[in-house]
Amino acid sequence: LWVGSYSQKDPLAKYNKITGRTELFNASPRRIYSICKTRAGVLLLGHSEGLSYMKDGAFHRIPFFTRVVHEVMEDSRGELWVSSGHDGLWHYRGGNLEDKSAWEQFKHNPEDEFSLPSNIVTSSFEDSRSQIWVTTESGGFCRKDPSSRKFIRYPYYTSFKISEDSKGLFWITTIK
Repeated sequence: LWVGSYSQKDPLAKYNKITGRTELFNASPRRIYSICKTRAGVLLLGHSEGLSYMKDGAFHRIPFFTRVVHEVMEDSRGELWVSSGHDGLWHYRGGNLEDKSAWEQFKHNPEDEFSLPSNIVTSSFEDSRSQIWVTTESGGFCRKDPSSRKFIRYPYYTSFKISEDSKGLFWITTIK
């Protein structure tokens, strides 16, 4: 079990449920918002200073993620969606994590009604039909059109998180 915190000292811990021992990682990034361990076994941390991954027991920052990352989500296809606190939504289909050309970035464009509604992305979610949903600060939430770069917007204040119940109903947390 991986546990991240805002702590300046030992911000990341790995708890072994079998032995009951906890391993602390004080050299990891500070103020951890999100932890994602991919199917391929890569551990990714979204934190106050960007995005990092663990390789050979050490953390490496992905250089073009320089500001807060709220969430990292792996979808059913094994692709990553990174919710950035200022730089929109990032999509990774594979390749070298540190190669910016392996990533696709989506940003808000006030002149495009099908762009991301805000560059402050709070989370992403994949529903039971493999559709990607995104929540944003001050822009509501939206659904990614799978066949294009378009987003279908549902403007409703600041939205934090979407989940789906067993009946296919969505539950959305908002500021109001």
